[in-house]
Amino acid sequence: RLNYSYAGKYMLTLTGRFDGYSAFGANNKYAFFPSVAAAWNIASESFMENAQNWLDQLKLRVSYGSNGNQAINPYQTLDRLHLTNYIWGDGGAGVNGAYLANDGVGNPNLKWETTQTFNVGIDYSFFNGRINGNIEMYVANTKDLLMKRTVPIMNGYKTIWDNVGKTRNKGVEFTLNTVNIRNKYLEPSKQLQTMKNTWRQTFVYQLLLDFNTSNLLFGGSQKSAYLCNAFLPRRILRAFILPSRGQS
Repeated sequence: RLNYSYAGKYMLTLTGRFDGYSAFGANNKYAFFPSVAAAWNIASESFMENAQNWLDQLKLRVSYGSNGNQAINPYQTLDRLHLTNYIWGDGGAGVNGAYLANDGVGNPNLKWETTQTFNVGIDYSFFNGRINGNIEMYVANTKDLLMKRTVPIMNGYKTIWDNVGKTRNKGVEFTLNTVNIRNKYLEPSKQLQTMKNTWRQTFVYQLLLDFNTSNLLFGGSQKSAYLCNAFLPRRILRAFILPSRGQS
């Protein structure tokens, strides 16, 4: 982290961090998350001298940065076997075995879920702190959401963990504090806080697999199987099979 301040008016902060999580794949265990923040103390400017008798603080803040979320349990990048007990042969005794479940296939390409946030804020204080508060406006975009997705069962499994989506949060927050009475015995205060937040799913998942098969028979004839397993906002596209050109 690097902090810089000039004359108490202009402030800058640069931050960079590497985070690691052993549950991710070999190529994605570590990620770099930078951020930058700047502030301008307007109340300290010379053109605000005439307001010093009633203005305590007026600061404008701007920041942009990213942070990560691992959001998965260990071993999700590895194939996970399940134990079972079964009969081997007619009249045989029960033996222990292992099998790969429908949700046991790992994904070695899993990586960090990342949120990039842009924030603008104003801090204010008037009349020796009798009135103070802040206003915040923000937009947070999250990508590479860690979620389970469904795949065609002919792959040998039906769900797998993947980085499959994007979301957006944006909103405004307003805080107002007032000190109505101030003396050496009593200083009651009031706080008003309101906010509005909007969440939107901007993209979830879309995948098109094109199999030009020679060993799959559908209705007794060879066809190209176009398998689409897609999840989009407000609709789901089901798996479907289309015949090759020239075939009915």
